[in-house]
Amino acid sequence: MIAVSGTALALYAVITYATDSATGPEAGAVFAWTGMFAAVGTTVRTWHAYAAAMEERALRAEATKEEEARRRVAEERLRIARELHDVIAHHIALITIQAGVAIASCEAGRIRPR
Repeated sequence: MIAVSGTALALYAVITYATDSATGPEAGAVFAWTGMFAAVGTTVRTWHAYAAAMEERALRAEATKEEEARRRVAEERLRIARELHDVIAHHIALITIQAGVAIASCEAGRIRPR
């Protein structure tokens, strides 16, 4: 606002000196044009700030989406690892039980080892 006011007053002084009239239409036009350019400048600056904020929001959303995808992949890998562990542990337990039954049967003389 200070720059706009200073510019408007400087232009008013130049127009007043050049036309020898402080109340002519040219003097009023200086304030109107300066105000219009200030409004356009403010609008452009606001639009650029809005566009930068939207771009930042989109980048954060994309980063959040990628982070969520990585987290889901890690959870799925852990789930698969747990299931594999459970299945392998079950099979080892069955093998141990069957081997124990076979040893007991051999010792009881019911079957002969080969």
